[in-house]
Amino acid sequence: IFEHLLISLVDADTLALFPTCNLSSLSRLDGNNSRSKGNDVLSKSQVYSTVSNKDPDHEAFKLKRISGDYYDTAGATYLSRNIWSFCENVCHMLSQYSDPIMEFCGKDMANICGRFRSDKELLELLPKVSAERECIKRLLLFQVLFNALKRGDGFDKTIRIGGGLSLVVTRSLIENLNYLAESESEIERLNVDADSDTRYRRAKALTFNTAYAELSGTLLTLLLGDSIHWEDRGLRDLVQYQFIVPAFKGKLDIQKAIEAVARKFNLCLRKKPSKGISKHLACDISLSFVRRTGELLLVRDSSGCRVFRLLLHAASSPPSSDTDSSELFLTTVTHGVVLTPAAIPVDSDGLHRAVDNHILCAQVSRQSDPILEFREWLMGDFFVNLLKNQVLSSPLRMITLKLLTRVAKMYASRDIISSQKIHDYGGNLASIATYTKLFHALKECFCNSLTSNTWDEAFTVELFSCARHFLELPISTDADADECTLLSWASKSTKTSTGLDSYSAQSAYVFEVLKWLNACGKLLRNQQSTTALCGFVSRLYNNEATDTAEYNITEIRQLKSSFKSFSNLETTLCFEKANQARKASNPYANKSSNNAGGGNINLSNESLRTIEDFTNLLACI
Repeated sequence: IFEHLLISLVDADTLALFPTCNLSSLSRLDGNNSRSKGNDVLSKSQVYSTVSNKDPDHEAFKLKRISGDYYDTAGATYLSRNIWSFCENVCHMLSQYSDPIMEFCGKDMANICGRFRSDKELLELLPKVSAERECIKRLLLFQVLFNALKRGDGFDKTIRIGGGLSLVVTRSLIENLNYLAESESEIERLNVDADSDTRYRRAKALTFNTAYAELSGTLLTLLLGDSIHWEDRGLRDLVQYQFIVPAFKGKLDIQKAIEAVARKFNLCLRKKPSKGISKHLACDISLSFVRRTGELLLVRDSSGCRVFRLLLHAASSPPSSDTDSSELFLTTVTHGVVLTPAAIPVDSDGLHRAVDNHILCAQVSRQSDPILEFREWLMGDFFVNLLKNQVLSSPLRMITLKLLTRVAKMYASRDIISSQKIHDYGGNLASIATYTKLFHALKECFCNSLTSNTWDEAFTVELFSCARHFLELPISTDADADECTLLSWASKSTKTSTGLDSYSAQSAYVFEVLKWLNACGKLLRNQQSTTALCGFVSRLYNNEATDTAEYNITEIRQLKSSFKSFSNLETTLCFEKANQARKASNPYANKSSNNAGGGNINLSNESLRTIEDFTNLLACI
């Protein structure tokens, strides 16, 4: 019975019986024709049964049950007008069990069902009877169910539901997505100049697919991130690698992904896979997953590794012509690691806004410990090692720098009040040790690019911009009662330091990197000095003799001095020696001195202004 309820809750046929309240989507797909028809259908559906406060299914009062062999057989769609009555009966049954987890689950689910009828604020973002409103109701119910499962691990094992909850829900979602994908392929073969009713049918179907994609993406995210037991790790991996990763690449082939799952898990597909491509549904579910990036940040795969590694690599891939999700990815990650839930900007779409407000913010609740743990790992470990990697691809390098820049810029923004930001235990974005490692990584990344023919204008601009925004970060330290910036802290600590303990070494290292970058920035102003910079760094890193004429350039002398300081400070801070690392891992290092292609790049005036902004910042100290 419980398995039957889960399947019924995600049944697409049942949900499609409801009108859509997304009139803007109808208008975008077919102009005023479909918007007008959709508004009429929506208005006629706002008639509840006369016993609305007692009937769980009062909002389905105007629905017409579909007839036919498939729909007249006992099953999910057969319950289209009675799903919530059935749900409350199952809840009552569960609450009678002696097992406390099952009892909690039954009572909590019954409570949320009752609130659907009595608590107007719960569904105020979607006030009209519609498919979108039904989607949020189902998600709220699943949220309550998953929260009940957190209280113990006995429930999922006690009630055997065809292999387990995650298997039943995931299979049902994918079977429904297959039906919608194949239906879309059929709809898209219709004549674009068809009559108004046909065009409305197409617009409504595609708009419904958008809502169901949001339901699917959100529910799968909850399953992945809610410590729900996955009976089959293979299914979990298929969801990650066949759906989520391609979604972040902007290359999700929904039919191909479904076929991969169907072959392994014997899915009951109502429509055989066709050669058609469901672009709309693939785009919708891709965007749904990307919008859920904030919640996927904390998810680990079946082997315990953070899923974020996969997402970042996927988002850095060249997008398809239809879906470029990198911008949404950057924005979502930045919001997720910097802002509290209440401060995250809301989506204009009603269902998206309702999901953000009532499901995921409440589910994750942005408890400081897991978010801070993730952010410290992200900035002090993952990004540091990534930027120091000599074989790092240009797209991955760029998206990493862009993300760091946005995180620093948002945290330092005075337009966002302090209470809306997530602070670490010292009241900062990150620890001093993390900032030190990041500046070490930026230095190594820039040197790698100069010595490996991967230096270009866009990278240079992003690196200097990233460094500048981190220097402007406000920080609080035990030594200073007043808040200062990272730049002023590094400068002051270096000048007042009397020894070389760990704290003093960190400030000295950050300040030395700043002087080093400042010298590099000045050398990038013209072609001749740029060539000198590339040649000097390449020869230095390959242990080749330097050109004594280069030392006539003031900035080159500064670079030599900085490299000498780096050697001593990196030993104190236990950083890996740069030269040794390159020799061990880069078989092409001996070619770089003769092939420093970066020296042939002329920076635009806009790029030079970015570098000048950095050098001007240092001139103020």
